[in-house]
Amino acid sequence: MIPGTAAIGTRCAQWSVHCRAALDIAASAVTPLLEQTDRVVPPGTEAFHINLDHVVAELMARSE
Repeated sequence: MIPGTAAIGTRCAQWSVHCRAALDIAASAVTPLLEQTDRVVPPGTEAFHINLDHVVAELMARSE
């Protein structure tokens, strides 16, 4: 990772032929967004705002 950047990546999924995706971006570019996100949905309260199991099920259903 480049100093001063934030890295976003994914791992291999069993149902995917694609194994990697990565993004290096200046941390200063995403910090305001992350701070705003934390104000709207404080860390640890995500489950009260979105049902991730439902979202994943919907995404998986679309891939069939």
